[in-house]
Amino acid sequence: MTVPRLTRSRRGRPSWARRQGELLLSLAELLEALPASAAERPGLRPEVTALDLARSVAVAVVPKTRRRDAAAADLAETAALIRQAAVERLTARPQVSARELGAVLADAWELAASAGRPLTVDPAVSRAAAEERLRRAPLAIRMGVRGRRLIAADAGWEIGRGEPLAGSAAAIVLYLHGRGRLPSRDAP
Repeated sequence: MTVPRLTRSRRGRPSWARRQGELLLSLAELLEALPASAAERPGLRPEVTALDLARSVAVAVVPKTRRRDAAAADLAETAALIRQAAVERLTARPQVSARELGAVLADAWELAASAGRPLTVDPAVSRAAAEERLRRAPLAIRMGVRGRRLIAADAGWEIGRGEPLAGSAAAIVLYLHGRGRLPSRDAP
């Protein structure tokens, strides 16, 4: 797999702005296609609804001055805010770290699962999110994958060393964010 070419911020650090913008556009399209009744569907965590997840993404990506609006928005308003943030990331290219990218990706995949809709993500995005989260995950999660090589069979990447553990990129990222179970123990 080739390493994605990333834009660089003024500080010389890689920025995931364009990739996050593409992800946000896909998420906005998914939200716009949902009926208003889908807002109360639970996610992978029963206490968290699709609207909660959409608001979480919106609050994470909108400017600080709009966060209060994002936290109180309905599903259609949230989709519009996410679309605006996507356009900003695709045009202005603010600094976006792999950590910020991963947090949004986890919410987006949980929301897609809640909605019963697929969300296609670039393998470079899911890998960057998984690698970053693996470094910063809570101890219990890191211990769960210690001595294991996580293989995203659908995305063509693997991280870690040791006994192979295969699953989808979504399952791996969601597990690393504490939102799912460890993928199966068998390699593909």
